[in-house]
Amino acid sequence: IGDLSKLEQLNFKANCLRVLPNAIGNLPLLQRLLLGENELISMPSSLSRLQNLEQLDISSNNLGVWSNTRIETFFLSLGKLKNLHSLRLDINPLTHEQKIMLYRQVPDKKVFQRRNERK
Repeated sequence: IGDLSKLEQLNFKANCLRVLPNAIGNLPLLQRLLLGENELISMPSSLSRLQNLEQLDISSNNLGVWSNTRIETFFLSLGKLKNLHSLRLDINPLTHEQKIMLYRQVPDKKVFQRRNERK
């Protein structure tokens, strides 16, 4: 996947994915990454290298079962994505503490927490 350096959109929606390869960070032109309706148990740290990413959909995964340390690291990497303006997290059972971490790390992003609710 890392050899697709001109790829701008990637749709892995509803594929029962549990992990993404670290090579996802080798897609410098990627603008849309759709990962909704999977079973993701982690996200690669290389995600923070996707500086052209504008839209990230990780709705309907199970982020709430990640450890607070792992989810905080993930939210920190999202905060580094300066072009990210749309982040879908709906249908993820995040705890109140995890939601606070999210809004601390990505306060200027459009975060969709539940269907039709914009935060």
